[in-house]
Amino acid sequence: MNLQEAQLKLAKAEGQREALENAVAASKAQIAKLEQRSNDITQAVLTVQKIANELQANITAFFSTCVQSALDIVFPGAYKFCMEFSSRRNQAELDMWLDRNGEKVSALDAAGGGVVDVISFALRTCCLLLSKKRPVLFLDEPFKFIRGEARDRLGELLNLLSVQSHVQIIMVADVAGAPIEGAKRFRIVIEGGVSRLLPVEG
Repeated sequence: MNLQEAQLKLAKAEGQREALENAVAASKAQIAKLEQRSNDITQAVLTVQKIANELQANITAFFSTCVQSALDIVFPGAYKFCMEFSSRRNQAELDMWLDRNGEKVSALDAAGGGVVDVISFALRTCCLLLSKKRPVLFLDEPFKFIRGEARDRLGELLNLLSVQSHVQIIMVADVAGAPIEGAKRFRIVIEGGVSRLLPVEG
C-alpha cells in the first residue's frame, strides 16, 4: 500500500467516524426528546389521576350524604350507607353497601324492599341534581314496599327534597293504608272514556 492509498483509507475512516458521531448525537437527542415526552406523559397521567381521585371523593361524599339523609329520615338510625370507588380490570368501579356493626352487607341482602326503594330514590335524585336538565322527577310507585311509620315519614323526605333542592316531583303512588303527604295530590277518574285529573282535598 502506497502513501496515497493510505491517505484515502484514512480519509474514508475519518468520514465514517464523523458519520457515526453524528448518528450518536442524533440518537442522544432523540433519546432526550423521548425521555422528556415520557416525563410529560407521566406528569399528565398523575394530574389526571389526581383530578379523578378528587372527583371520585366529591361524588362519594355527595351521594353518601344524600342517601344517608334519606335513610335517616325514613328509617332513623337503622342503616349506615357506604360507597367507595375501586379499580378493577383497569377501570374504576363503584361499590355500595350498608354497614351493619362494621360489617359490609349488600343492600339487597340486608333489608327489605323498603330500604332499597329509599336508596334507589336517593341515588336517582342525586343523578338528577348533578344533571343540567330541569329538575323534575317522575316516579311510578317508588315506595311500594314501605309501610307503617316509615311510610308516614316519606312526606318529610319528599318535602325536604322539593323545598331545599327545588325539585318538582310528579309521582304515582299507592295510597292504600297510609297516603304520602305532599304539597298537592290528585286523583284520576275516567268519565265517558276520558281521563280527568281532579285535586284531592285535605
